[in-house]
Amino acid sequence: MTNRMLADSLGIALLLVLGGCKNSQALPVEVASLRENLPTLERAALAWRPDAYLESSEIPLHNGSPASWLIDAHFNSPTTPYESLLVNLNIDGSISTERIAHTIPVRLVAPIAPDEWALDSEEALKSGLDSRRRQFLEVHADSHCSFLKLERDIGEPGEKVVWRLVLRECLPGGESLPDIIIDPNSGRILR
Repeated sequence: MTNRMLADSLGIALLLVLGGCKNSQALPVEVASLRENLPTLERAALAWRPDAYLESSEIPLHNGSPASWLIDAHFNSPTTPYESLLVNLNIDGSISTERIAHTIPVRLVAPIAPDEWALDSEEALKSGLDSRRRQFLEVHADSHCSFLKLERDIGEPGEKVVWRLVLRECLPGGESLPDIIIDPNSGRILR
């Protein structure tokens, strides 16, 4: 074998190994970018109330199957205590809104500001997926109701912003795994 053939063979082997590593890190589901879509969601909320602020956002984990929405965002307004707004980014790119009436005043939490979370949806998901959770998404590809949620952790002092990874089957009595709480800046698992 000539040096040239040996070098070419080693190069091909290296590409295959690197390609295999990249594919093994591929996510088993699709997740929309909250960071990219937040300005559009906020514009819809500001049309509802000029003081609307992001209270939380939920992003379903899609497995390539059709779904009706990519992101929903919940907005509150300090001047509208008996109503909140749900803004959906639909799969076709359109926005839909739903006003939600409340019989008791909405619990007002501090707005979620963009500088409180550095990790976008995909990065947060990668941080929260260990082998058990990755396998759950692969096994339950057609029947899971799993999502990522950016929210304030109201059970903790200071109500810090966190990503919550929720993995569950849609079927009644279906399997679910304990929620994972992810630091939105470092990706560290908090609990």
